[in-house]
Amino acid sequence: MQKLNIDKQTLIFSIWVAVLVLELFLLLPFSIGRIVILNKSIAALERDLINVQREWPRKEEYIERKQNLESDIANLNSKFTQSREVSKLLSFISSSSKEFAIEVQAVSPGKLTDYPGSEAGEYQYLPINIKAKGQYHNLGRFFDFLQRSEYFFEGKELNMYYDYPYNNLEIIFSYLIKQENVQEE
Repeated sequence: MQKLNIDKQTLIFSIWVAVLVLELFLLLPFSIGRIVILNKSIAALERDLINVQREWPRKEEYIERKQNLESDIANLNSKFTQSREVSKLLSFISSSSKEFAIEVQAVSPGKLTDYPGSEAGEYQYLPINIKAKGQYHNLGRFFDFLQRSEYFFEGKELNMYYDYPYNNLEIIFSYLIKQENVQEE
């Protein structure tokens, strides 16, 4: 076997070339991939910064809108009552009708049924059938008043019959009642 005579400079050069080839095929692709990931992150941060700069002047508007929504939610939550207050609700309907010159002939609550559950809590649905007599415009104002009242009414059915000089009205309102928490002992 013949002995290889490699001088010191050739050996150093060969090692240097081997290291550069390894770096070219192993480290360079990893570095390029890392640069691509960093560029994507920079682009996302730039988009976020542009959005913040664009929306920042409207911050006060958003805060005001949030406060309005919170007050609306509190107002709607205050419209729900407990089942023990149904008689107060029926009394409200009867007494309110007098302000509109409406003669309420009957106010009868229907059967209390469970309302499909929601994130806001458990509720029950109470249909209320109202039969009343009055002038056409007064009946319309009364209907509108009930829907805008402090109670959570929603008109489900409205029938009007003409009976000179008055109109007869049959309304079925739906009313949601917040279900009371009953703890078992």
